[in-house]
Amino acid sequence: MKKIIILLMALALSVGCSNTTAPESSNTATAPVIKSGMGIKGTMTSREAGEQAGALDTTVVTCGATFAEDGTILSVSWDTMEGKGAFDATGKLPNEIKPDILSKKEQGDAYGMKVASPIGKEWFEQIEALESYAVGKNVADVIATPVTASGAPDTEDLKSSCTISIGDFIETLNEAHATSK
Repeated sequence: MKKIIILLMALALSVGCSNTTAPESSNTATAPVIKSGMGIKGTMTSREAGEQAGALDTTVVTCGATFAEDGTILSVSWDTMEGKGAFDATGKLPNEIKPDILSKKEQGDAYGMKVASPIGKEWFEQIEALESYAVGKNVADVIATPVTASGAPDTEDLKSSCTISIGDFIETLNEAHATSK
């Protein structure tokens, strides 16, 4: 949670610093309107077997983005944090919960997706490809990106660089745009 708050603060500071306007003059055009927004999606699932102890999986997907007034994506950054835990047969969580969870971007090569990836790319490389694909496009066009049955992008632009399911990323982009100011 601490990292999410830090991420939000960093995004707010970077957007605040980038929204500078040109000095006023009679020959200077009005500076373009730039909006920024944040989208967050969290899921929690549990697996249990009868009256035995079970497992708890949490996932938080974040999206920070800036947009032009017409909805064109000027910048976008997605990341994901995953946490795993356990609970006892009574449903109680253990007293000790690991506070520092690295995001997938922070894990870099250590995330270990490259060996299982059909395109031989790590998670951070694939999300960077999705981010590059989105920048310069209108939000509606990115939301309408065709996907395969597994949720991976089904466009020539992304097939060779991104095979991860993009549904949660599209959802958080839509939220970031809808709440942008």
